[in-house]
Amino acid sequence: MHPTEGPSPETTRLARRLASLRRELWAQAQLTQRQLGRALGGDRPLSAPTISSWESSASSRIPSAEQLEAYARFFATQRSLSAGLLPDAELTPEERDRYTELAKELDDLRVAALRSVEHATAPGDPLGDMWRFADEQPVTIVCSDVAAELRASLPRANPRNPDYEELYRYAELDALVEIFGHIRAVNPTIDVGFRPVSGLRPNDYTTHLVVLGGADTNPLAAELSARLELPVRRDADSEGAYFQVRDTDERFRPTLTGTGENAVLTEDVAHLYRANNPFNVRRRLTLCDAAYGRGILGAIRTLTHSRFRNRNERYIGDRFGNRWAFSILMRVPVVAGQVMTPDWTVPETLLHEWPPVPGT
Repeated sequence: MHPTEGPSPETTRLARRLASLRRELWAQAQLTQRQLGRALGGDRPLSAPTISSWESSASSRIPSAEQLEAYARFFATQRSLSAGLLPDAELTPEERDRYTELAKELDDLRVAALRSVEHATAPGDPLGDMWRFADEQPVTIVCSDVAAELRASLPRANPRNPDYEELYRYAELDALVEIFGHIRAVNPTIDVGFRPVSGLRPNDYTTHLVVLGGADTNPLAAELSARLELPVRRDADSEGAYFQVRDTDERFRPTLTGTGENAVLTEDVAHLYRANNPFNVRRRLTLCDAAYGRGILGAIRTLTHSRFRNRNERYIGDRFGNRWAFSILMRVPVVAGQVMTPDWTVPETLLHEWPPVPGT
């Protein structure tokens, strides 16, 4: 089911059609929402409030395709009132035709309703809008490879080990788990995959790309950096990693307390960049880099964390207008090794933004 801020005309049209089926098709039966919910749900009856939310013109709840198929099967024959949902083999030719016709009608209404939701700006969407891929095309998340010498010291990273775990190949694991789960939740019908950069296949490059890690560890990030004029770039010197704003001497470094093996990261610097995929301009590219892995996770969480994603999305819309092309360099606080999600509405969090505000 897809909640949004308010019902669209298409959502209302579907709701009214569902209500008319229950109330008017067999008016003499006086079918209640509770009775219909029991019939549609089978072993797991649907509640009367659920049916009510689908029928209400003031609601924005959209049944799944499977639930609407059950509607079509139920209302294909009045025998459903006593026998429940009948399988195809027990439907007469006339009832089967009615079922096919009604199933197509309800599916068309559902598709129109979903499209109206996907194309609306919905800052109240509990899952956010930034990771919604309305074209329903595949998404590939690309991580750096863990260094071979490190994998060699981990028994389960050896493919010949019976307990081999392929995820030992992946760097940025915390960020990968966070973004993979969120994209799957927002886009339950599309193919979302992840690969280490060494495992990429030719077709992966033309999907929606989410690239984790910088040019020093992720060759795809290096390739993209060479093709794109990124507003900031990551580099390193004798003092460690830093980000530099293009065409300026402005540099931003992470903060560590202590020295050597006793150094503790207290604030990272991370970069989130989104634009068209240069390998396929009809798909999106998102680059996420930081001086350390903690920063990459923090940058990802700006648009996945339940307490901050809608706030940060609204900031993008207000600040950039075009919410699909932007760059933000940010501070990522780290407390006792734990990442604090950056809040873009706090000015001190932001180090550099692109495109610039007109007149600045």
